[in-house]
Amino acid sequence: MQDQLENWVDKICKYTLEHRLSITTIGKTTYTFSNTLCSIVLKRTILAFHNGEGTLVVTVGSGVIKTGFLNAESFYAGPSSSAELIRTLFSRLLSWEIKTNSASSHNFDHLIKAGLFPFVDLCPWLKTEGKDLSAAIENLGRYISITRPYVILTLSKKPSLVVSSDFHHTVGYPDRDRFWDKVGILRLVYYQGVCSI
Repeated sequence: MQDQLENWVDKICKYTLEHRLSITTIGKTTYTFSNTLCSIVLKRTILAFHNGEGTLVVTVGSGVIKTGFLNAESFYAGPSSSAELIRTLFSRLLSWEIKTNSASSHNFDHLIKAGLFPFVDLCPWLKTEGKDLSAAIENLGRYISITRPYVILTLSKKPSLVVSSDFHHTVGYPDRDRFWDKVGILRLVYYQGVCSI
């Protein structure tokens, strides 16, 4: 599986080089998708398998933030307030499960380092539109088919819509359904023989 993930990251890095003008240019500046950033993408997506079958949970973000991209920072180690919220939430849940009152005594970071909470961005580049968005959706679907998660935790609207469409497009819910009415609602998704919640 390590080989499959390395191949997956290589394809992302190759796509980035071939399409750098459309996905790493902001204003008049084109930024470099560094080898360090490729390593970070691989490192944060490595996971621990549950019973050799798949991973328990994969967290999917919408896209890398500019400072994380430029500084080659992983999601959980970077400046994201969403990352801090998730670490705090899971640390508190862990302390609740172990029946202590101190979230700080049960640091979530060791579980991240152990590969129990891999993170992947829908868009690992600075921007994604049109054909690049289709490529990003395909990359995310490929990752899901490799990792076979039981639970997919999405962090914002775009990845939620992509996942709910079974990785086909960004319009996952019918027009009559408002996105906010679906937040927190479990949904089964299927992709290339993988069934997740």
